[in-house]
Amino acid sequence: MPALTPAQAATYAQVSEALDEEGYGDLLKGQPVDVHDAVAQMRLDAAQMAARAVQLERLLAEADAQAANHLQDDQ
Repeated sequence: MPALTPAQAATYAQVSEALDEEGYGDLLKGQPVDVHDAVAQMRLDAAQMAARAVQLERLLAEADAQAANHLQDDQ
């Protein structure tokens, strides 16, 4: 990769700082490709977390539905 322009370098530094704050700093080794890789890992983690959140919401909805059915049966 050719040398970064000053604007690119500033953006890479800003993104690197944000990644570090989000816990991805250990993936950063000082190369631009590392920043791209860390962002890709963050996107993967976010997708997995979103899928897990859907699963957990489904469990809650099922528990709420069962509780509502029990209340109706008891009446």
